[in-house]
Amino acid sequence: MKIEQFFYAVEIADTGSFSQAARNLYVSQPNLSHAIKQIERELGFPLFIRSATGVIPTAEGSAVIDHFRIIKREYEQVAQFHHTPDYPVRLSLRVATLNSNWTTQVFANFVRRYEGIPLNFSFRNYAYLSDLLPLVESCQVDFAVIGTVSTYLKNIQRRLNDHAIDYYPICDAPICAVIGKQNPLYDRTDSLSMGELYPFTVVEYGSAAEDPGHCLPHVLGLGNRVNGEVKVNYSNLFYSIIQNTSAVGLIADLPEAFQSRKSWPDIRLLRLADCNVSAQYGYIKSRRLPLTDIAAELLETFQHLF
Repeated sequence: MKIEQFFYAVEIADTGSFSQAARNLYVSQPNLSHAIKQIERELGFPLFIRSATGVIPTAEGSAVIDHFRIIKREYEQVAQFHHTPDYPVRLSLRVATLNSNWTTQVFANFVRRYEGIPLNFSFRNYAYLSDLLPLVESCQVDFAVIGTVSTYLKNIQRRLNDHAIDYYPICDAPICAVIGKQNPLYDRTDSLSMGELYPFTVVEYGSAAEDPGHCLPHVLGLGNRVNGEVKVNYSNLFYSIIQNTSAVGLIADLPEAFQSRKSWPDIRLLRLADCNVSAQYGYIKSRRLPLTDIAAELLETFQHLF
C-alpha cells in the first residue's frame, strides 16, 4: 500500500462519492477505483459499500479509515517542515463547536491573524452531541468545544470515554439572565432570584434538545413557571429579541467576560443568586490524535475569553 492510497480512502469516506473524491484529488476516477481495490485486496475486506445514495464505509473499512486519518494528519504536520515555494503546504485546522455563539468572533480573528498564509481551516457548529461525536472519534476534527450544565457533566464524560474521546475543561460559568433595556430589571446592580423571572418570557439559545427535559429552563425548574418560552438556534436572533422586548435570555457565561467582548450594547448579564446549577465549557479530542501547535494556539485564545 502507498500512503497516497490512504488519503484517497479518507477523501471518499468524507465526500461519500468516488467521482467527487476524484475531482477533489485531481485524479481520474478509474485510477482512484484501482487504488482502492489494491488496498482492499491487501487487507482482505471491502472498504466501501456502494449504493444508490452514495458510498459509505463498511464496518471494517470505517475502523481502518480512522487510522488512515491519523496517518494523513501526521504526514501533513511532517510536510510543513519541508516544502518548496512552488507548492506551499497549507496550514490545517479543523474545529467544531456545539451550539456555540461566543466562539464566532474568536474564529474570525484567528483567520484574520493568518490571512496571507495558505490555509485549510474549517469551523463548524453542530446542534447535537450525537452529530459531533463521530467526527471527533474518527479524527475528522482536531478538537471540538462543548458546554454542558453540571447536572449532566458526568454522564457526558462517560459517554465520551466510551468513544475513546478525552475531555479537557476550559472554564466554569454560572447560569445568568440576559437582560435588555426593555426589561424593568435592566438597572439592577445585584444578582437576581429565579422567582423574579416568572413574569417574563424566557429565551433560550441552542437547538431543540434531544431530550426536552434537558432544556435549560426545565433544568432550572423554570419551565412551568415563566410566562412562555422561546427557543432559537441563531445567536443574532437571540440577542435581537432581548434587545427589543422585555424577554429574558438564559445562558452560561461570566458577566465580566461578556461585557469585555462588547458584542451587544445595551444588554447585561445578571447572575442568578439562588441557582444551584452551573455550566462548564471544555474541549474534546480523539485519544489517538495529538493536538497540533495551531490547535493549541486557538485553544489558548478561547481561554483568554474568560
